[in-house]
Amino acid sequence: MKKLLLIISLALFSCNSFFEDDIGLDPNNATSVPIQNRLASIQLNLVDVYGGEFSRLSSLLTQQVEGLIRACFTNYNYTGITPETFNTSWSTIYERVLGEIYSSKIQCGAGNAYHHLGILQILEALTLMMATDVWDAIPYSEAFQGLNSINASFDPQSEIYDNVFQLIEVGIENLNNPLNSVEVEHDDLFYSGNINNWIKAAHVLKARALLRFERYSEILELRDLGFDSPDQNLGMSYPGSEAAESPWFRFNRDRTGNIEWSSRSHLHKLMTELNDHSRLESLDQPFNINHPYFTANQFQELISFREFQFIIAEAELKVNGELTRDGFNSYLAGIESSFQLLNLPDTSFTNYVANIDVNPGRNSITLDHILDQKYIALFTNPECYNDLRRNDYPLLIASRGSTIPVRWEYSQAEYDFNSNAPAIGSINIFEDKVAWDK
Repeated sequence: MKKLLLIISLALFSCNSFFEDDIGLDPNNATSVPIQNRLASIQLNLVDVYGGEFSRLSSLLTQQVEGLIRACFTNYNYTGITPETFNTSWSTIYERVLGEIYSSKIQCGAGNAYHHLGILQILEALTLMMATDVWDAIPYSEAFQGLNSINASFDPQSEIYDNVFQLIEVGIENLNNPLNSVEVEHDDLFYSGNINNWIKAAHVLKARALLRFERYSEILELRDLGFDSPDQNLGMSYPGSEAAESPWFRFNRDRTGNIEWSSRSHLHKLMTELNDHSRLESLDQPFNINHPYFTANQFQELISFREFQFIIAEAELKVNGELTRDGFNSYLAGIESSFQLLNLPDTSFTNYVANIDVNPGRNSITLDHILDQKYIALFTNPECYNDLRRNDYPLLIASRGSTIPVRWEYSQAEYDFNSNAPAIGSINIFEDKVAWDK
C-alpha cells in the first residue's frame, strides 16, 4: 500500500514538463527507472484521465449528467468546448501515457520482459483508441522521437486503427511468450500480474475496436475469449486516502454543484420511463463526497464485462437479425452486472427484467433495447459518447443549438507548438466527424 501511495503521489502531482522530461530522451538507451515502477505510473495516469476529463465531458455530451455552473455549464451547452479545454487530457495522454509507453517498450525489449511488453502494447492500443475516437487524426508515427519529432505529423484514423489492431495481436503474442524474463507482480495495478486476465482484456478491447467498423462476425469469434465475469474488469480501485482518491470523488469534493444528476437529463428520463427505480435511487444523489457510487476508493474501469456482453449482443443481432439464446443471455448479463456493481439485491434485477419494455422476449429484442441498457449500465463511461455517434442513438435534443458535438478540438498547446497541427479554427466540432462515424 505504501508503494502504491508513493506512485500515485508522484504520478498525480509531478510538475515536470514534456520538455524537461522527454525531449532529450534517447530512444536507443533504456531509462534507469525500473520497468516495474514505470508500468504502475502509466496505469495510474491512464485511469485518471479516462475516469477524469474523458468521463466528465463524455457524460455531459451524452446527457447522462448536467453541467450547472462554471465550465461544466458551458461545456454542457457546448460554448466552453475550446482548445484550452483539452490541454490537460492531451498532455496526459501524450506525455504521461504514450510517451512513457514508448520508452518503456524499449526497456522491455532490451531485457526480454515480454509480459511487461505485452501489457504496454495493450495499454498503448487502448490509449490510441481513446485519442483517435475523439480527435480523429493524431500524431503517432513521428511522435516520441525527441528533437526529431517536435512537429510530428498527424496520422489519419485509418492508420491509427491499423496500429491498434497490430498492437493487440502482438501484445497477445508477447503475453503468451514463455521466455519472459521479468515477472509481472504487484507493479501491475490492474491485475497484479494475472496474464490470463490481460489476454482476456486484449480480446475485449479488440471487440470494442471491431465494433467501430461494424465487423460483427469477427466480434462473435471473440465471444469465448473475453471476460467471463465482472471480476476480470480492467481497471483499479483507488486506495481512497488523501491524494489517492478516485477522479469523480476529487471533482465532486472540489467542485461540488458543478455537475449533478438532473431530472432533466436524458438518462434520468429514460430510467424513469423504464421503472428503473433501484438503480435510479442508488445513483440519483447529490454529487458530493457522500455519493454512494463516486466513492474515494471507486473502482475505475477501462473495459468491463458488462460492456463486452452488450457488444456481443449487438453483434449477434446484426449478424442474425435476432438474438440466439446465448445472445439473449449476454443482454441480460450486461444488465445484471450493472445491478451487481451498485450492490443491489438480486430481486431488484429480477423485477426489472420482468418489465416488458426491458425484456419483451428474446425474439423481440431490438438494437434500441441493447443500446438503452448499455447507456444505463455504462454510466459516466466514455464509451457512451462513442456509441452515441456510432448509432445516432439515443435520440438526444441538443442542449444548445441543433447539433451535439461530434468530435473534440485539439489542445491549444498542440495548435501553438506543432506546426503540422491543423490550422486553429479549421476544426468544426459540430460537423467534422471522426473517420469511423459515417
